[in-house]
Amino acid sequence: MPDETRRPRPTAKPHARRQPRPGDRRLGHRLFLLGFIAAPLVVLALLVYGILLSFVTGPSMMAEPVGAGAGNSGGANAVGESLFGTGQAVRGIPAEQTARGAALVVMDGSGAADIGHPVVVLTNHGQWSAGAGLRMERRGDGSWYLRLPAPVAGEPEALSFRFVVVGEGGAVLRELDEAGEPVGERRLPRVSEGEAIGDGPLEYSFVVVRFGE
Repeated sequence: MPDETRRPRPTAKPHARRQPRPGDRRLGHRLFLLGFIAAPLVVLALLVYGILLSFVTGPSMMAEPVGAGAGNSGGANAVGESLFGTGQAVRGIPAEQTARGAALVVMDGSGAADIGHPVVVLTNHGQWSAGAGLRMERRGDGSWYLRLPAPVAGEPEALSFRFVVVGEGGAVLRELDEAGEPVGERRLPRVSEGEAIGDGPLEYSFVVVRFGE
């Protein structure tokens, strides 16, 4: 009869865990030293790049606001805005405060102004006084022109103005709209740095429908 006794199966030998070689340890140590040495060089290169970039782009051509309370850095304005915010992002500066300056051009649709009674610009800087008003010059095309003076220390942040004509006897004729109502204070817009760079003043044109008391 055949021998039915089972033969024992060969058992698998356990795999031996690979031990790190001395060469692997030396390689990791070298990589760590290389990274440690290279890190300060990378930081220095980025710093030099930033300095060179600032020289290439050059300084800003925007003229900063002047006077007490000017811009976002003056006195109570800065304190109030830092505590409560402005409610909106204010970008740029008023056109008359740029390095180019600003000029006003007025077309008098009523014909009330003439050489003897020119269009006068009353401003908050002049306390809205006709005596401190800025007289406009008449040009060949019939329009009235005024280049606004540069702001001086102590003036408010932005210029507000009205157009009037000083008539006979010193009567002040105010600008009126089509309904005969007085036109409110005007302000020039804030401009970006790109608009502030260029030759000649920034010009803003206005049409006056009529002047009256």
